[in-house]
This record gives sequence, C-alpha cells and structure tokens, in this order.
Amino acid sequence: MGKWRTLLAVGARIGRKTFQRSLSQIPVEPSAVNLQAILRPFIFSVHPDLFYQHPGPKKVNEASLKTLNEYIQSSDISGGRASGGQHVQFYQRHYQSDHISGLKKEELKVVQVKLEEDRLKTVRHLLKVSQLSLDAVDKVIESHRSQSEGQMSDRPIKWMHGQPFSTTDKNFSHRDVWEEVRHMKPDITLHRWISTNINKVRQLEMESRPLLESYSSLYGELKSRYNVNDIIWNCGWRGTHRLASLKNLQLLINRKPVCLQLMAGKKIIFGTASGVSFNGDIALCSDEVSVQWEKALDSIENSIKYLKLIPEKERQLSSLLGDIQVVRRKTPPFPMAPAYYYSLANLIGKLGMSRTVSRPTLLPSLEHLQVAITGSMGDEITLTPEGHISVPSHSPVWVIYNFIKENEQSAVDLQQKYRKNKLEAEQLMESVKEDYKLKSLGVDMSVSYDQVITCCKNLLVCNDSIRYMLEGVNLVIAPYFAIMSDGDMYIMWDWVNDL
Repeated sequence: MGKWRTLLAVGARIGRKTFQRSLSQIPVEPSAVNLQAILRPFIFSVHPDLFYQHPGPKKVNEASLKTLNEYIQSSDISGGRASGGQHVQFYQRHYQSDHISGLKKEELKVVQVKLEEDRLKTVRHLLKVSQLSLDAVDKVIESHRSQSEGQMSDRPIKWMHGQPFSTTDKNFSHRDVWEEVRHMKPDITLHRWISTNINKVRQLEMESRPLLESYSSLYGELKSRYNVNDIIWNCGWRGTHRLASLKNLQLLINRKPVCLQLMAGKKIIFGTASGVSFNGDIALCSDEVSVQWEKALDSIENSIKYLKLIPEKERQLSSLLGDIQVVRRKTPPFPMAPAYYYSLANLIGKLGMSRTVSRPTLLPSLEHLQVAITGSMGDEITLTPEGHISVPSHSPVWVIYNFIKENEQSAVDLQQKYRKNKLEAEQLMESVKEDYKLKSLGVDMSVSYDQVITCCKNLLVCNDSIRYMLEGVNLVIAPYFAIMSDGDMYIMWDWVNDL
C-alpha cells in the first residue's frame, strides 16, 4: 500500500492526467478472484463433470484444476508472486467437421501449460491455447487500474454466460470456485445472446474463410491424389495449425513416396502419438515434425503385425467372458495397436488363470452385453452411456465378474435407450439443420442424446427471428455459450428464450 500512497501524493502534485498516464505504466497484478473470473470459460471447458465418459481424463482434470486453484491463490496468500515452475495438463473437447454429412465429430485435445511466476501471463497462455477470448484479461486489467484510482467498488468481477463482466457478490472470494462453476446457470436468453454476438460470429467466419478454403483444397487433394481415406484431428488444432500440418504431410509424401503405400485407403489421425492405431489408422503426433513422422512410419510394419493379431485376442476374451461382445471405443484417445494388443493379452492371462478359482455364477451367455478394454492405469471399470462396460486391463478379475453381474440389466437398458435416443437425435438434428439453413450442426461430447433432443425440439418451435439470424452458421449444442476463433457458435442445450 505504501507505493500507492506515494503515487497518490505525486498525483495530487502533477495533476490527474499526468497521474493517470503514470498509473497505466504500473505493473498490474490482478487478485486471485479476478483471475478466477477470467478463467471461468476455461474452467467450463475442462470441468470434470463434462468427462463422465472418460474416467482417465476426468481424474487428470480434477487434479490439474486443484493445482491451478492453489497456484492462483498462492500469491494472494503469500503476498508476493506466485510460485511457478510446475506443469499441468488438461483435456478439452473439440470438434471436426464431417465433410460429407456436415455434422461434427467430437475429439479430445491435450493442453499442457507451465505455471509461471507471472500469474497473468499463465492465464493468458491458458486462454490462448484453448482458443478462448483474451478480452476478459484486458477488462480485468482495466478494472484493477480503475479500482486503484478509487473509481470502482471493491467487488470482484463475475463472469456470466454470454454477458459482459459485472461486479457482484462481495462474498464470492470465500466460495469454492469449482463448486460455483458446477452449479452456474445462464443469465441471458438465447435470442438476446445470438442478437448480441451474431455479427462477431459472421466477421470471424469471414476472416477465416480464405484459410478454410486453402485447407479444404489441400484436404481434397490428399484424399483424391494420394487415396487417403480421411483426415481426423484429435489434437484440437484449428486454422493455420491444421493447414501447416497438411503441408508437412504433403512434403513428407513427396520426399518419401513409400509413404503412399502405407497411407493408401487409411485414415490419417493427428493426435498425441505416432504409429498405427488399434483400428488400423495411421496416427501422427501433432507436436512432432515430419522427420519424427518419417521415423514412426518406418516402424509401421512391426505395428501391423500386432494389428493382425488383435481380432484373435478379442475372440479369446469374448470366449472367456461368456461370448460377450468386445467392442472398441469410438472416442479419443485411441490406443496404438501394440498397446491395445498387450492390454488384451494381459486381461486374457488373468482371466485364464482365474479358471482354477471358483468364480461368481454368470449367465450361460453374455452375448447381449458389450465390453470395451482400456489400458489406462488411472481408469476404473464403468458403465458408459452407450451401455458398454469399460474395463481397464489392470482390473482384478473378481471386480470384473461382480461388476458384470450387478450391472447386466442396466447395461441392456442403456443400450436400448442409447440406440433409440441416437436415432431420434440424429433425425431432429437434420431437421434443425435444414429448417435453420445451418452450414453445420454439431454436439459437444458432454451433451447426452436426451439433451440434444430437448434442445432440437425447442429450436424447431422457436421464433422466426432466431432462424433468420442463425442462417449459414456453424452451430454446436454445448453446456455453455461460446464463440470460437473460426466463427463456430456454441449454444447451451437448456437455453431459455424471451420470445
């Protein structure tokens, strides 16, 4: 406080305008409350409740959010700069357009950030790599300076869905920010939010159009000229990053024509690892350069050997579990073929040894159930919304038997509900896309088909003014309102309207 009293005294002597110019040069150190307010959109995108289908990423995000919260609070508690140097990792959900249907596929992106001593620098980086707006950072900086001049109240800034920042709730700093995020509800109607942001959406879409056209052109060339089946992005990259990766891939193919034989007829997946996925797709790590891709492609033949052995291992596992259907997960991250093979082999070995031990009585046949095997050590055996029994290969045998026995009927019910709701949701999405003349319509992975159905039904009976505003927009049904850097518009599935 001493430096502020000195500056105030100086300000009285040199005049208000000169003082304000001096004040603008003071290093700004926003409080933890303000930094948490800035991070609200980011917290929504990584909140563990959104990852119920992915126990592993959910645990990672829980731990990382706890670390981030402690880091944000550390400076306020110690009275100095934050203690930096630690790295944190988050999983986020992103989308990629299906060039045939126009619908969007969900994907997971890994975000890794170093916690710097400068908290504001870290917050900026988090928002930037997550492709979220940096406007909030400038707003909080300006608010901090204004408070220093005595022109604003001491209330913290509170982020609201789709609204500018506002100062509310003096007791906010004493709350658990993660709990508030979990229970937060929108304070703005769909019509008001769209009318406020539609011009920005169209401007962003127009600005990114040349880049998207270049990407689409190169994408089409790789598919037609090089016979690539498809290109999928599981790293969450957009815009220039995607275009640069495709150009590097094209240079690699031209430099090493043998790659054509390896990639012909296959999908190319840009993700977090390089090799051959358990589905036979060619995986390239988005963080690596083409030289590292080339080395990975040189060892593909070894991975293909494992790929050929996987179906037999799946049949063995099915036989040991009462002819249960062994399915492969359809959401990233996808394991590489060797890792998936060893996960199956490990589980088969444990189940085979258990034959000598008395086990719980199971039904003569479990062919009506579906099981998906994962290799992540952090995962737990769960029942997915699709009705799949997700089993980590490290699970004890007795846990697997008991879980199947206790959740058999629930799994069957979920399968039936999932198929029914999936069909209805897809039909409603096509109706909304056609009725609103949307460029594309996607769904966030954390939104269930039940919620999609509710959202689409409400959209189909909406006022014509909303139809007019959304014409030609890339729309995504999500748990929050947001605008992406390329102009994609996210709307809450449980929005309310004022018309």
